[in-house]
Order: sequence, then structure tokens, then C-alpha cells
Amino acid sequence: MATLHLSRASADDLPAIVEIMFKTYTDPIARDFCLGKDNPEGHKGLVERFAKTMRENPADYWIKIVDQSDNRIIAATNYRIYPTIAPDHANENDRSTPWLKDEPERQRMISGIWDMALDSRVKHFSHPYIGDQQTS
Repeated sequence: MATLHLSRASADDLPAIVEIMFKTYTDPIARDFCLGKDNPEGHKGLVERFAKTMRENPADYWIKIVDQSDNRIIAATNYRIYPTIAPDHANENDRSTPWLKDEPERQRMISGIWDMALDSRVKHFSHPYIGDQQTS
């Protein structure tokens, strides 16, 4: 039986986490909504995007599970933890979709999904909370 270790992830862990995410999220809409293109440039861009949020947002927490037998990350999740305030939801996520720059209709559709998600957050998360952002 494998021994698993739960701990906070760092920016150094993001390439492995992004690889897991692309294996987990295979639905095209899910990828267009929050991941981008499944190629080396897309993976690098997502790592940079997550690392930037990790650096700039003190409420951003990545948690990882490591299989101790081979030191491999097998799962991860991203939380935003707001113990005392409700955040400015409009600025909570990078809603840009540069991977869709050549697909304006698809970009509009994904923007509409983001708008619905934002409306829901504003309505339901008006107090301090812990929110799950990404899970793989």
C-alpha cells in the first residue's frame, strides 16, 4: 500500500500539477475555460499563470498529494482562503483566454461562462470563505 503525503505545493510543483490537470480535464470546454491548449507552450503558459497568482494573491493555496514510494505528485487542488474578508470577485481570477485568440466565437462563449460564474460568486460568496478553484 502506498504511503501518501499531503502538503502545500510550491511554484516548483506547478509543471507536474499542470501535467496532471491536462490528463484529468479532457472536456474541450473545461480546457478552454481554465487550462488552454494541450501542448508545451500551453502547459508553460498555465504554469506561468498559476505561479503569478501564487506570488501575487496571498489567499492562493495549492495543496498536493505525493506518493512517497516514488516522490511523484498524484493529485493537487487549489484553494482561495479568505478568513476575514470577501474578495473582489471581479479580480479574483485571470479570465483572459489568449489560447482562443484565433477563435472569437469560442472566446465569447467562454467569456459568457466566466460572467455566469462571476455573477454566482458575487451572489453567494459575500462573506469570508474557502473556495476550491482547481482540483486534479
